Amino acid sequence: MILVNSDWSRIIDFDNFKVNTIVVENIEYFRRVVSNFIGQIDGAEGKFSLSHENKGLDLSKKALLISDIFDVNPSLKKANGKINKYIKTLSIDSFEATRNITSDLEKYIDELLTDIDLPIVRSETIDIDDILKISNIHVEQGEDIIENLVNIFNVCTDLLDIRLFVFINIHKLMTSYEWDCFIKTVILKDANVLIFESEVPRDFYIDNGIEKIYIIDEELCEI
Repeated sequence: MILVNSDWSRIIDFDNFKVNTIVVENIEYFRRVVSNFIGQIDGAEGKFSLSHENKGLDLSKKALLISDIFDVNPSLKKANGKINKYIKTLSIDSFEATRNITSDLEKYIDELLTDIDLPIVRSETIDIDDILKISNIHVEQGEDIIENLVNIFNVCTDLLDIRLFVFINIHKLMTSYEWDCFIKTVILKDANVLIFESEVPRDFYIDNGIEKIYIIDEELCEI
């Protein structure tokens, strides 16, 4: 799988390197590059093209961008929605149990409403969508950043067929040990990772089959 930018001469090759880090030292250009990529994730036209075996891939469907590892929920809306759809299909297979649960819930709410002497009513029916909504089913996240990333890789690869995981300035948020664990996790999960950095990272596995670093300097020259 490769990624190209129409303004750049270099090709980002994920077949040879599982982690590709693009350092853009000119901060204004860094913002433009990242904004352009985010726009394409949201479905807009842009300068990036992702392909595999000469077949174009839609970035809005095949890439997941996590700009804030402290709050990944906005990035996981698609995954959480897909989880709910999957569970809904399971509920159809368990039709009798689902019907009993919704019926009991309707009776419970009716009993509560009888104690209120006001013109208040509930929806005519309660279905599995209503139950899933209040259940707030989502990708599990805890305090361990590596474990969180493993959960994201697993869920998004299996449910969304995500081919590329994209992070912004993630190097500086990890210790050397955490970065080593992150790299090993990427290899174990066979995940393709693209990282945008605004400065050369402290720790990286350069040109050894794991991580490849590309630098665009202040004068926008590719190094």
